[in-house]
Amino acid sequence: MAKHLTPAEKAAIVARYVETANGREVAREFGLPEVTVRRVIQRAQLAQKDALHARAVAAAIRKARKLLATNVEMVSRYLAKHAGVDGVPDLEPKDVSALLNAQSNVSAKLMEVEERLEAKRMARLSRDLKRQEIEIATKRAKGEHVEQVSVDASDELVERLRKALHGDRG
Repeated sequence: MAKHLTPAEKAAIVARYVETANGREVAREFGLPEVTVRRVIQRAQLAQKDALHARAVAAAIRKARKLLATNVEMVSRYLAKHAGVDGVPDLEPKDVSALLNAQSNVSAKLMEVEERLEAKRMARLSRDLKRQEIEIATKRAKGEHVEQVSVDASDELVERLRKALHGDRG
């Protein structure tokens, strides 16, 4: 059975490949089959592409959130500017309804984006927790000493953490 490469070994292979741009030479230097080196490099490139994609998506979401907030403000200013007697807009009821509907739709989209971001944050926390649990189980299976760990995931604790991480947005 072939030995598994450590993350440090994989990083060294990728670094050497970046220097030489020759997979065969890198394979010879590390004493590995060329196919193994090619796979390590391909996975590193995929991971880099995934990270770049995630950053681009996050930037696009931030930009969209700003645009949505700007649109809500713009509609509010327009309605305030065209307010007639008693604060009632000096527009046709159909136009007021269309503007309010647009403002409502934009607000709903903004909330949807916020919910998606919150779900993504919670999913990341869940993955991190699962990785820690697997690490502890692996150490126990190997017979290593593991201190007893208990997690209190009460609703109160989750809410306190949410406020600490994201401010008092509720």
